[in-house]
Amino acid sequence: MEKKVSIGIIGCGAVARFHVESVLAAENAILAGVADVRQESAVALAAEYGTRAYASVEQMLGDPSVDAVSICTPSGFHASCALAALEAGKHILVEKPLAVTVEDCDRIIASAKEKGLTAGVISQFRFNASVRHLREMVKEGRLGKIITGELLMKYYRSQAYYDSSSWRGTWALDGGSMMNQGIHGVDAMLYLLGPAESVSGYMDTMTHKMEAEDTAVCAVKFKSGAMIVIQSTTSAYKGAPRHISIVGTQGSVVITEDTIEKCDVEGYEWEPVTEENGAKNLGHQNPMSISCEGHKFQLRDFAEAILEGREPAVPLIESRRAVALIQGAYESARTGKAVKLD
Repeated sequence: MEKKVSIGIIGCGAVARFHVESVLAAENAILAGVADVRQESAVALAAEYGTRAYASVEQMLGDPSVDAVSICTPSGFHASCALAALEAGKHILVEKPLAVTVEDCDRIIASAKEKGLTAGVISQFRFNASVRHLREMVKEGRLGKIITGELLMKYYRSQAYYDSSSWRGTWALDGGSMMNQGIHGVDAMLYLLGPAESVSGYMDTMTHKMEAEDTAVCAVKFKSGAMIVIQSTTSAYKGAPRHISIVGTQGSVVITEDTIEKCDVEGYEWEPVTEENGAKNLGHQNPMSISCEGHKFQLRDFAEAILEGREPAVPLIESRRAVALIQGAYESARTGKAVKLD
């Protein structure tokens, strides 16, 4: 019988369903069960999917039959959960972001390396067909030298959304529009254009009662020389689809949410790229109105990476880069100075 990876889910909030369904859909994994600091949440999710509700996170981590855990807690708890899981000898897959500070990212990365365990992070937007197609075009040099671009993330979240949980919109456990909603777009730009060199930003809390920002704008210079603008907000009434534009000396490409809307590239015949699952992404309006296909790919790849002893599709260092850029933008907004990124 082919070996399957036993995966437990830590954290039973809304995003946990994407992970549960992705494990159930993977031919190389089995669902060990779910755990949450709120036992009633674990019991409810376990009942919904017919799986085991562990009495505590510690009980799950102490179960020798569990090979790996998928961490779906509020962002500020990712680091403590990940470090505890690694200490218990479990492979880890962490929902975005890896952590809310670069320092915590580094602790997790160091522990995974020391323990020799497989560790990855969810960055499902990378596996969007249009994003992958654009990345290949950039890598092949079809757009020439990349000059500039923009990432616009005009989302809407009501005050009720932030009031629904005490951790939402806090610096310690969540972050604002850039760290929570915007990190997928930030990660995609780093995936497309390579490492960033410096960032200069502004931020404010303009329409919500919350600690962190609900609106941010920043300029980023990449090591390649390219300069882009990033805008994020959760205050745009009804929201708008995410917009990515990359401009080079030989052409430009625009992605609107999941679709390449424009492709003007010298000597290149463009054929539209459509997502295979055909799902309509409405994440700019509702955080749960997104496709599960990226999660399914990553969970399947994570299990495969464990079985093959290799890195998963998105290793931890990739999420660290996105967190570093966002943390740098926050620092720049507070100090009024550009921040150099390592």
